[in-house]
Amino acid sequence: MVYRPDVNRIYATDGSHTEGALRIYDGTTYELIKSLKMLPDAASMDYDPSTHYLYLTNGGDFANLDTRC
Repeated sequence: MVYRPDVNRIYATDGSHTEGALRIYDGTTYELIKSLKMLPDAASMDYDPSTHYLYLTNGGDFANLDTRC
């Protein structure tokens, strides 16, 4: 989870193996504001406060992606 005090939002990933999502909650009421569909196994994330970018890893073994080069 990542909390952004500048916008009072909580960002949480759903790292399940069947469905992936990034969920955005209000930081005061914890009400779900938005859910963004991702690939299965959306897991770790990081936030860069200088750019306001949120980085999210997405996919993994359960996404059945071809990772051959």
